[in-house]
Amino acid sequence: MVVSSGESGGINDFVSLTKMQPPKNLTSPPSLSSSSNPPGSLVPQPILPLEIVEEILCRLPVKLLSQLRCVCKSWNSLISDPKFAKKHLRYSHKDFTRFHLLLNFMNPSCENYLLDYFLPSSFNDITPATTDLRYPLINQEYFLSIAGSCDGFLYSTIGRSFIVWNPSIKKLKMLPSLEIPSLGGISTKINHGFGYDHLSDRYKVVSIFHYICDGGRLRNQVHVHTLGPDSWRRIEDFPYDLLLNTFGIFVSGTLNWFALASNDSWAIVSFHLGKESYQEISQPDYGDESLVTKDLTVIRDCLCVVADKKTVSDIWLMKEYGIQESWTKLFRVTCEDPKTHPLTRVIYISKDDELLLDYQYKVGVYNPRNVTFKTLLFQYEGFITPWVYVESLLSPCS
Repeated sequence: MVVSSGESGGINDFVSLTKMQPPKNLTSPPSLSSSSNPPGSLVPQPILPLEIVEEILCRLPVKLLSQLRCVCKSWNSLISDPKFAKKHLRYSHKDFTRFHLLLNFMNPSCENYLLDYFLPSSFNDITPATTDLRYPLINQEYFLSIAGSCDGFLYSTIGRSFIVWNPSIKKLKMLPSLEIPSLGGISTKINHGFGYDHLSDRYKVVSIFHYICDGGRLRNQVHVHTLGPDSWRRIEDFPYDLLLNTFGIFVSGTLNWFALASNDSWAIVSFHLGKESYQEISQPDYGDESLVTKDLTVIRDCLCVVADKKTVSDIWLMKEYGIQESWTKLFRVTCEDPKTHPLTRVIYISKDDELLLDYQYKVGVYNPRNVTFKTLLFQYEGFITPWVYVESLLSPCS
């Protein structure tokens, strides 16, 4: 039986088949013979055990689960349970249809828009179907900047405010304001990161503030906020002064940045969210060709480096985090126009190895098998910031 979130009949059939009352005797189901059921009488419907119902529900999309919470108190209690939300998330991570592409637009008039796209349609349609999130905290004074995504949560900054929110269930948590003491200099840049700490079973926000002090000396401060306790903590300063990517890339319990090392070369610096310690991660062997830029991202739950050269971009994947020998070059994306960089960032790679790319404030799909590229058309034009997130029932307030 197929359960469709768009057809009330499908929901009704599903509800009737999955009554929450367990059968009186699982080993001896009710007899459906003519002797026990006279002609014209109603035939008892099979009743599923609670464990089977849970296995079915945790495979359903969030939108449908939100409707099914109204069926009865038992279903509402089950779907609202944080343990069920974690189990549902494990299935969602394995299901391509549970992923969404979120585009943050700023048009030429500096107006903000948040548009949500079904990720599979981004690979199949030139003009994907969209949902305008109408996010309540968006106003035209500040640009909403997304600085991290993890387990369905998005970490965002709006002016001086910091929020963690889940667009699937439309719940948010406003973080307490962060007062930065004066370092006798001018704040030049803020780098952010957001991810899951497996050791404490908590989500953490990391903010790195950079300053230019007297004499041109660079300094930084690092502050961490753990969801739950409403407070910021200052920890050990970041070991390098200048970071290339604004937001940290979350992989295997760590946040990762490209940072400028003392020998004026770019190093991958990792911050372990559980141990709250730093280490340097080895890079791929890029070869002898000169690089234009390098960028970090996460693909298939692995750390990914995009190395832009004059006319090509090499996409490297670290299959085992922290193991240099596991670096593998997945693809080389060619660029016909040598005046422009091939791409800015890899957003997602499908099971068919098609690449969803962010390039020059546009989004497109590259097929490495037949070397074709198509630019996606969206409802709005202007500055675009793309993010991928997975459907989740997790609440930032819990």
